[in-house]
Amino acid sequence: MSETDQAFHKSVKPDWTSDGTLVYAIAGNAPVLQDGVLVNYKKSVVSESKDVRFARFIPAADVSMVCTTVEKHADII
Repeated sequence: MSETDQAFHKSVKPDWTSDGTLVYAIAGNAPVLQDGVLVNYKKSVVSESKDVRFARFIPAADVSMVCTTVEKHADII
């Protein structure tokens, strides 16, 4: 196996847990996800080379309004 392939297999890959949490590794100086639909919700696990972070989807307040608007105008398309 090539050196690149070995590095890939040893790397931390993002993964979803059974409760809907995204677990991912990122450089420690990367900004924390605070705005948007995906936000960090627990403290990071800090290591020497990367931080392991935990994020969850936050439903947007206006999602149902957008769906309703699209449905109303579907006959235009």
